[in-house]
Amino acid sequence: MFLVLLVILIVSFSCNAKTCVNPFEETPGGQCIFNPGRIFRVTWDEGQKICRWFNENATLVEFHSYEDFADVKQFLENQDTDCSHWAPGAGPWIGAKEVGNTNNFTWLSNKSPIMDDNWTVGQPNSPTAEDAVMMSCEFGFRFLDKQRDNELPILCQMPPKKKEEAPKPPPFCPASFTRVGNTCYYIRNTGYENNWDNAQKSCKALAPNGKLAELETVEEIYAVTDFLLKNGNGHHYWIGAEEHGREKEYVWASSGKPVLVTNWYNGYSPDQTTDDVILLLGGSYKYRWNDWGRTNSLYELCEADPADLS
Repeated sequence: MFLVLLVILIVSFSCNAKTCVNPFEETPGGQCIFNPGRIFRVTWDEGQKICRWFNENATLVEFHSYEDFADVKQFLENQDTDCSHWAPGAGPWIGAKEVGNTNNFTWLSNKSPIMDDNWTVGQPNSPTAEDAVMMSCEFGFRFLDKQRDNELPILCQMPPKKKEEAPKPPPFCPASFTRVGNTCYYIRNTGYENNWDNAQKSCKALAPNGKLAELETVEEIYAVTDFLLKNGNGHHYWIGAEEHGREKEYVWASSGKPVLVTNWYNGYSPDQTTDDVILLLGGSYKYRWNDWGRTNSLYELCEADPADLS
């Protein structure tokens, strides 16, 4: 009888269990958090938009109980025990902002006041109006107020989804490709380098419908950037965007669709030619984007749909 009851409880728990959708991760307390860390440094308002790009229901993280805060704090500390993940005084933004110039702060979603006893000593103290709130790792993730136009990392949160709503994983990639998200990628970083047109041909020869990688969404940009930071060996790579006859207008080569979401490196300034293509800058640029003449030679980052490779 006990065994039957145990099985029923396990099945019941499994049916009601909740999960997170990539790239969100589940905290010990069951919240869905996405910490892009070093990938983004943006204003508070931009951070809210970027969270929604990853999931339509996502926002900068909010804490409506001390348990929620303690849970996320533990999650972040498990990821980074010595705060080396964060630059000193560098975020992340969370989803609270100031009411006028009152030094009173509320959560954006429901206008409820934030936890007043979770501020860093001496905070809030900004003389400007409508500031926002960040957490500081060096102060135990307590709160600091900052002007919203500061560029800081972000921490996103989405409502958990039931397991049956989670998307099915795509088919496996062949040995030469690596699955990143829902796409298969191939990094070529040994041997000779190619100009952009030959790199495109090289990708097409690797797999059915192979092509230079086309990073059309924020999710793809984040996933591929993270993948290259771990596996790219600091090299620069061609991707599949080319200038469309006019300066600063780019399209994806396979479809002709305009490049709407970009990740240019800080300080990027387009040159005056109209036949450039886009590359991912390795090294200290951490695979942000730049444009360059298509006759130059680099390694290529290829992609292919798993369904085409199975």
